[in-house]
Order: sequence, then structure tokens, then C-alpha cells
Amino acid sequence: YADSFEPSHVIDMATLTGAMAVALGGECVGMYSTCDVLGGVLQEGGYHSGDRLWRMPLFKEYGDLLKSPTADLNNISSGPYGGSITAAKFLQKFVSVKSGHI
Repeated sequence: YADSFEPSHVIDMATLTGAMAVALGGECVGMYSTCDVLGGVLQEGGYHSGDRLWRMPLFKEYGDLLKSPTADLNNISSGPYGGSITAAKFLQKFVSVKSGHI
């Protein structure tokens, strides 16, 4: 849907699961970005606003979490690990521009 407006960047804010709270506690929020510049701008803004962000990895290897024996893509982790990363990698499949997922 967002692509229909032809944006240069897309930033979405969502609940990233309890996995993020386990990883980072309550002192900052996890963030995924496909663009280093955008990720840096979001982190800087979070620091100044008091809503600190910590950039999480989107390594290519995490794409394996999306594999499914019955569907084109899995939108949840098939195991106990990588829940928020799986969600971020899933979204990455549908956004064609630079993006930030908070």
C-alpha cells in the first residue's frame, strides 16, 4: 500500500513482540532499518527525544527463518529464537524502498 504513494522511505511503528523486551529490557526500543543513513537518523532522533532506539541486525542469513514447508513465506519464527527478526525480514520482502521498522 505505501508503495502506491511512491515514497523515498517508509517508517512503520509496530509491536515487535516480547522478544524485543527480552533482548533490550525497558531502556530502549528495537529498530530495524534497510538503510544506514535512515537508521542513524532514527537513532539520533530517538536519543534526543528520550525514546532511545537500538538497531538490530538484518543479516541475509536470517532470511532462512522465513522458509516454510507449506507456504511461500513464514511470517513467524519456526523455532524459539529470532521472533522480531523474522517479522522484520518478512516486512522487508514487501517494501521496495529504504525502510525503518520500529
